[in-house]
Amino acid sequence: MRLLPFRMHRHPPTLLRFSLEGFPMAGYFLYSLDAEKFNQFVIDPTDKQMFAFADVVSERLDYFNEEEGKILAEWPVDPQELAPILRERLAQDDWYVDLSDYEKSIFESSVDDYLSEKKSGLGYRPESNMGIYWDVIEIIRSYHRVPNSQVNDKIISRFGTTPFRGMPDQSKRRSFMSWHPMHSLHLSEDVVKLRDEVLAAQEAVMGSDDEGAKRDYENELTPALDRLVAKGRILLVNVDT
Repeated sequence: MRLLPFRMHRHPPTLLRFSLEGFPMAGYFLYSLDAEKFNQFVIDPTDKQMFAFADVVSERLDYFNEEEGKILAEWPVDPQELAPILRERLAQDDWYVDLSDYEKSIFESSVDDYLSEKKSGLGYRPESNMGIYWDVIEIIRSYHRVPNSQVNDKIISRFGTTPFRGMPDQSKRRSFMSWHPMHSLHLSEDVVKLRDEVLAAQEAVMGSDDEGAKRDYENELTPALDRLVAKGRILLVNVDT
């Protein structure tokens, strides 16, 4: 058995919490995108945007293992030649369905990298000062009875695990031995639903013994969602490991 490609995210160095055992704890980093600009990129990207996106994907293809997938193996590395192929992929209802798990990981990381660049012109900006950690999200997931390591109709179940146009198989448990997305993108209407789910779980979070979860809930998560709902922005969640 093999692990899929691992990638590091560019996050502020201040984001670090340690467990009682002394091991660093991973978590989530919250960012946002301008909804109108993102919609334009998906529906009718400019040539400049496509070349910039192709440049990001091209860097990943330089290290692509051709034995792990047939589709990306046929993609040209040159950004000018790659851009038209990517334009066709952006027009698909599902960007990942025909890719192998290895290829999904490669393409998903490329999308994430592009969205996370200010030069993409999509209004990318940070929405949390310290990030949030697994515990607060797990309490909220538990409150809504989301099956462990699975996604369902609750938006909180997709937090950090569901990229745009790439819903993981809801019948399967998430595993690092298969495709395990490392970011999620939530459109404006889903951000409203997510905030409702988070607010519904307030008593569960604030009534717990987890002081870190309480701080994350009050100081990071709910203020960020309130801002995004007020401005109609898209939520981009990066997972840190």
